[in-house]
Amino acid sequence: APPPPSPSSEAKTAPKPMHTYPFDHPDGKNNIMFGGEETKRGGRALRCATLDKLIERVTHPHFPTNILNIFLLMYHSFTTPRELLARLVSRYFMPTPMNMVPDELREFQTTQRIVRLRVKNLVKSWIHNHYTDFQDDPVLKQGMRDFLSLIGYDKLGILETGPRELLESKQEIKKSVLPVNTTEETYNFAATGNREQDIETARQLSLMAFDEYSKIRMRDVLDKIFESKENVHIRNLVNFFNNMSKLVQYTIVSEERLKQRVALIGKFAFIAWECRTQNNFLMSYAISAGLGSNPIYRLKKTKELLGQRTMEKMAMLNQLYAKGAGSDQYRNALKHAVDNPCVPYIGTTLKDLTFMHDGNKDTVCGMVNFYKRVLMSDSIQQLDQFQRKRYLFAPVNFIQDQLRRDFTLMETEKGSEQYLYDKSLEREPRE
Repeated sequence: APPPPSPSSEAKTAPKPMHTYPFDHPDGKNNIMFGGEETKRGGRALRCATLDKLIERVTHPHFPTNILNIFLLMYHSFTTPRELLARLVSRYFMPTPMNMVPDELREFQTTQRIVRLRVKNLVKSWIHNHYTDFQDDPVLKQGMRDFLSLIGYDKLGILETGPRELLESKQEIKKSVLPVNTTEETYNFAATGNREQDIETARQLSLMAFDEYSKIRMRDVLDKIFESKENVHIRNLVNFFNNMSKLVQYTIVSEERLKQRVALIGKFAFIAWECRTQNNFLMSYAISAGLGSNPIYRLKKTKELLGQRTMEKMAMLNQLYAKGAGSDQYRNALKHAVDNPCVPYIGTTLKDLTFMHDGNKDTVCGMVNFYKRVLMSDSIQQLDQFQRKRYLFAPVNFIQDQLRRDFTLMETEKGSEQYLYDKSLEREPRE
């Protein structure tokens, strides 16, 4: 007969405890890591974790709720909406362990109730603050609908209709400031000496810019940063900026009369500043960039005749958008615009996110680098926040239509750098 196994060999072959519920694994260096510094709420900051551990933490009875907002803003960078929903369903239905004594059972049931409440709060925040995830994915929406129905949660209405923007519904649309006799036939984008028209042009630019800006999804930005994916909405917004800048140059260098070119520069400086007062930084910067471009910058005879107010506006705009709109002045202006409609210059946001992305690894020891997501969350949250407040200007369709036609023209040879510079040389040849 073979000899009995030794105690050491028994220990080697003893079966390990099985974890069928993905969220009952104990914390360890292979699934979660914390930083050395303490958070404001006490305890150490979460540095990295597996996806299951992240979901466990954001639905944990004693975990800070502010992490939930960061998680929802950034989750597209490490999982998919459908995968997140599947794991939330699993987290909600916590199985009751066997062979528990009454005190242990009561403690478990208390934890279970809190976890389920945290899952519900996460779902509520997800639907209310990131509704486009469901709007763009019918399968995800049906899955969430089934889950809410199964647990008897009363958020089906929000899922079906989307969150209501109460502030917008209580505010009145501001009427056009155009003179009543202005029509499609009499409106001229290049006309000077009409401040009411210039103000209305700035308003229509704000409406158009916000419309393009609001089409960008947070996941579009994350995909561009994390996976270098090109996105049509981001590209359209960049083209919108470039076409406005080209249109400013084209309008000025197309004018043969010196005094009229001076008036046009004054007009565009006024519109740029008007856009600035409306927190439409995208169009304000685009116009300012057009005024500072080579074809316009070299027009010395034209610029010598500029009025003091125009020069002051241009100087303030140049200071605001110094360093490619990366200056402290621009960043402070964005902070003050947070409670109002605003279209930021997306180039600054993308540059900031790229800098943080390149300087921090996506994963650490095979786990999601959550610290990196925390660093990036402020920029993403700002981008998301500015999409929630629309401008309340009345649209003037014939102005917007003319601007779109002009932007289309800027995508032809007449919007090229060579064409614009050659036109500038025609107006003021080299001396």
